[in-house]
Amino acid sequence: MGLTPTPPEGARAPFGRPFGAALAVGLAVLLIGGSDVPRSADLAAHPSASEPAAHGGSTASSSPSPTPSTPSPEPTPSATETPVPDEPSASPSPTEAASSPRPSARAAAAAPAPRPPAPPSTVPSGGWPGPASTGVPAGVSLTASGSMTVRDAGAVLDSLDITGSVTIEAANVVIKNSKIHGSGTGDGVRVENGTVTIYDSEIYGFENSIGYGDWAAYRVNIHSNTGDGVKLGSNTTLQDSWIHDLAPGDDAHADGGQVQDGVTNLVVRHNTIDVSSAVNSALFIQPIFGPSTAGPILIEGNYLSGGGFTVFLLDGAGTYVISNITVRNNRFGRTAEYGPDLVTVPVSWTNNTYADNGASIAPEH
Repeated sequence: MGLTPTPPEGARAPFGRPFGAALAVGLAVLLIGGSDVPRSADLAAHPSASEPAAHGGSTASSSPSPTPSTPSPEPTPSATETPVPDEPSASPSPTEAASSPRPSARAAAAAPAPRPPAPPSTVPSGGWPGPASTGVPAGVSLTASGSMTVRDAGAVLDSLDITGSVTIEAANVVIKNSKIHGSGTGDGVRVENGTVTIYDSEIYGFENSIGYGDWAAYRVNIHSNTGDGVKLGSNTTLQDSWIHDLAPGDDAHADGGQVQDGVTNLVVRHNTIDVSSAVNSALFIQPIFGPSTAGPILIEGNYLSGGGFTVFLLDGAGTYVISNITVRNNRFGRTAEYGPDLVTVPVSWTNNTYADNGASIAPEH
């Protein structure tokens, strides 16, 4: 993992271990229990159009913005947001599968034992994504369904209550106004090939809610997973969503959002990612499986809280590096065990502050 950071004097290491060992354990779990399915589909797989209307009928451009602040000069090149397609008019039927939710590629055979639940996360004031603006809109009637594999391009999964996983094997799939829930293992939505856009939905009770690349998620409520909130890959956008109340097993390397590969074109914009101090981080960016890439990664306008450090930006085992990482205009809570960030790679870092008093946060090396 390269640098072995030293926690503040007197601080307790995560999970009751010395801090350096905790990072080593995290790396081992990544290598054994993590999943990496890098994808290379073009961003053009998501047709250029305006984002679908939010719960209140407004478009994404009217989503509540973070606390106003004086912008800093534009940093080095940043990722371009993946646009969301208009709602398709046709709805090809997905292929039903009788099998139980499939585990991720590196998942252990048995589900890890969950910890006692942490106290529920609270949504900070100021218009951040939360229960009122994410998940299935009020009044939507859901139809029960089981696990499925989608093989029809342009398929639309609308107003479903899915027990089990959804595997994507086609381009331009849409999932909207739906609940997808599991029993602690596997991925809620897994992109094998093709692309998927998910909005106004709730995905919970898996190892990971969404993975790995070539997806976009808007106004999605993600919680109660035994591993990570989402796996962040290439050509991926997470926006206006709420990740909270994860339930990791003992010694799980659980993150709100996790990068394990050398990714390109990743955007994490205007989300609430609020995890307890028992979780590793809100965002963990480390290309441990490589390769080195030119990025870009853009992390902007989020509320981030919890973890050992809330945000990790690291090299991959001292070998792999993602370039052109931009972190700007984010607001941080104060529930991290050690501090808001740990950074060991070059990054453009501007206007990141504490949410409670506006105090500036510098990258911690």
